[in-house]
Order: sequence, then structure tokens, then C-alpha cells
Amino acid sequence: MDSDYTLNIVRDVHRCKELWGTYIPKKVLWDEWEICECFYDKKIHQLQFFEIFQNNISIGVLPLWDDVKKGITFFGGFYPENRGWYFPKEALPFIWHQLPKKSCFAYITKKAYDDFQEQLPGASDAFLELEGYRYYLDLNSIRHNLDNYLATFSKKHRKNLRYDLKQAENRGLEKQWETTEHFEEMVELSNKRFGKDSDYASPLHTKALKSILEMMNAKRNVYTLTITHQEKIVGISTSVIHNHIYYILTLITDSTVKSIGKLLVMEQLHKAISLQAKEIDLLAGDTHSEWKELWNFQKEPYYSITKT
Repeated sequence: MDSDYTLNIVRDVHRCKELWGTYIPKKVLWDEWEICECFYDKKIHQLQFFEIFQNNISIGVLPLWDDVKKGITFFGGFYPENRGWYFPKEALPFIWHQLPKKSCFAYITKKAYDDFQEQLPGASDAFLELEGYRYYLDLNSIRHNLDNYLATFSKKHRKNLRYDLKQAENRGLEKQWETTEHFEEMVELSNKRFGKDSDYASPLHTKALKSILEMMNAKRNVYTLTITHQEKIVGISTSVIHNHIYYILTLITDSTVKSIGKLLVMEQLHKAISLQAKEIDLLAGDTHSEWKELWNFQKEPYYSITKT
């Protein structure tokens, strides 16, 4: 019953970090405090971690912040993915009742979505929708062999892909594996191509992603492929590896140079296999990632829930 539960709203960053370490599983990149903390700006975000108690015993946490513009959402904001409930699902009705209107939970897993539907069926003050899909490739399922993966393509698709890759290779392109050397050029290329829809349109967001790459690079876990043509960068893709999962964080090309994107993808797949990653995570689809569908990647849904 709701009466069994109480909560304490924690705002001290040190105590919030302790709660995170106690209750957040260390499975994916977004489970790391230091990663989500990169998006934290105390001038904009007020921490509001809900520590949940049952019969006066701490049983979990809902890690939140209050953004001055966007309201209540998960700590880390809307870039980190694979979110869930870090407390027993039976406490969901109690917690939902405590949340203010417009609280928004994005990129939650199907399990978290199903748990909400089970505990709060037909909730009149909840707007639920499909957020998109996480695209990934289970490398164990293809036995770490790209030929096995390409066998999932149609014969025509494979032929066209190989032709495009050959054409790209014949343009006299130069490929260089790096880490963070060309971060500023990557930002410029993304903003030039996608404008306000660029991941780097926001200075705060750009600063956060730079911090993530610097942190991961200190662990030697950053892999950036830069492709140049006549000394001009025409394609760049940055990945990090964590817990044997290879995350492709960015993949940006000069739209005037054909098939560079396909070359970047293939090279990244080869790199992930060479590192013995168990999975490649291409993150959630957005307004300019229709290409992920064309590559026959596996996918799973993400949902969002907003309190109305």
C-alpha cells in the first residue's frame, strides 16, 4: 500500500552520488555517475533525488533534477539512454503521486514502460508514447564475422553496398584513427550540416560531450575515425567502449561527398570486432538517422512518460 512508503528528497550532490552508487546498476555507459554528471550545471539544474523508504528502510532511488527550462526529469537530462526505475515497481503509484505536472521521463526501457502500465493501468494523468528505437548489433549473434552480418542483407543490397564502398575508396580518401584531436572540426561539420538539429547546437551539450570524450580518453577507450579528402575533413565518427559495449556516439559526413557514411560505418564495425566487443550500440534514432534502418541493425523500443 502507498502508506508503507515514504520518501526523502535529496539535494546534496555527495549524498546523491552515494545513492546512485548504491542503486544504479553498472551495466551500460549511462549508468555511470561521471557520465551523467557531465551534463550537470548547478546554475541550471537543481538535484532532486527521491530516496524511497518502505517501513523506514531505504529501498531505492529515483534520480532526478529540476531543469530551469525543462522541469523535472532524470539526472543527466535527455541525452543518456536506457533509463528505468531504480526501486521496486510496486512503489510506482506512490512515487507518481508525488511528482509535479510536466515531469518527463525519456528513453525508458520496455521493461520500465511495462512496469508502469502494470502498476498504473490507464493512468489519466500520464501521457505515454514511443520515443524511438535503440539500434544495436549483437556481435556474438554474428560470431564476430561481418560476412555473417552482411548475409542478412538482400543480394542487391550487398552488391550496392560493396559498389558504394569501392567508389568511396577510389576517391583518394585518407583514413586516420585518432581520439579527440579533431573535436572542434567535428562540431563544426555537424552544425554546418544539421543546424539547430545538431547534437552540438547547444554549447552546454557540446561541453558535456567533450567532457565525456576526455574522460573516456583518459582510460584509452575513445576511437575516432577521421576521413579526409584533399586535406579537408569530410567524415568523422567517434566511439567509446565500456563494459565490452562499443558505443558509436557520432557519425557525421560532408553531404557533398557520396558514400562517406557507409565507409565510416563499415570501418567502425571492423574496429568493434577487432576490440572483441560483445555489442555495438548506435544509440536511439533521431530526425537524421534513418540510415540505421537501412543497415539491418537490431532494435528495441524506448518510451517516454510525461505527467499531465
